[in-house]
Amino acid sequence: MKSLYYSIVVDETHLRQTNSIAEAASARGFEVRQVVSEIGAIFGCADQATLERLQQIPGVEEIRPCEDFQLPTFDPSKPQ
Repeated sequence: MKSLYYSIVVDETHLRQTNSIAEAASARGFEVRQVVSEIGAIFGCADQATLERLQQIPGVEEIRPCEDFQLPTFDPSKPQ
């Protein structure tokens, strides 16, 4: 299965447990790339089957796909 990049949003009542939630997500197959505990966000990769297991973790409010974008190559003749 194809893995995509996601952000896990931790609910307000579990913000202090963000690092523990990241560990639980990792144990369920989520490839954690970054944890921002101050805002309750965990970023990483997962396939569809893993997402279903992540929803079971207490404190997970939402799992959002992350959009990837690329800026065009700088060209001084075109406004950016």
